[in-house]
Amino acid sequence: MAELFIRQDHCATLHGGPQLVQSVLLRRWRIVQARGQIRKLTLACVTCKRFQGRKAEQVMAPFPKNRVTPSRPFTVVGVDYARPFDIRTSKGRGQKSAKGYVVIFVCLSTRVDNSVQLEVVSNYTSNTFLMALRRFFGRRALSQKIISDRGTTFQGAANELSRLFHESSAFMQDITAALAQDEIYWVFNPPRAPNFGGLWEAAVKAFKSHLNT
Repeated sequence: MAELFIRQDHCATLHGGPQLVQSVLLRRWRIVQARGQIRKLTLACVTCKRFQGRKAEQVMAPFPKNRVTPSRPFTVVGVDYARPFDIRTSKGRGQKSAKGYVVIFVCLSTRVDNSVQLEVVSNYTSNTFLMALRRFFGRRALSQKIISDRGTTFQGAANELSRLFHESSAFMQDITAALAQDEIYWVFNPPRAPNFGGLWEAAVKAFKSHLNT
């Protein structure tokens, strides 16, 4: 009978713990060694075990090698373009604006707060990017490895995907050939996989938020 009373109050308290069940049970019944029996039955409850069991944890992938290997800043760099915006060469009313881009270089070796460099370019071509890259190297020294996406994600029109693929392929060939002279290794992430570039995507987001304020 004691076991039935304990189970009844355990369910009535929505599978409460031993102390809660004991306080409710002793209001109506006097049970010898009630605390031990209550604890035994509550710990053996299948429903409580199911909800109080250890949750499965997400297995995290190891950090990339360049994130854990000590090296100077900007030895490994992530590169991305921010969205186009209007720029003006002079102040005053009636001045024409031109479309500009920002190349964002993110240090993947240190990942500290000041490990981002911005370079303004006039268009999305290999020549302008190479000039921005030379300015970056002139200030930060040569990098050993550069990582970026394949560039086709910068445009959204479906009817231009074929043209963009050929332009992006030519862009990558020009850049790779230029960097091969300095023994710089360029790695391109898989297409349509922005999760591979989370670090520089976060830098792009921060740049947009500061630009809009």
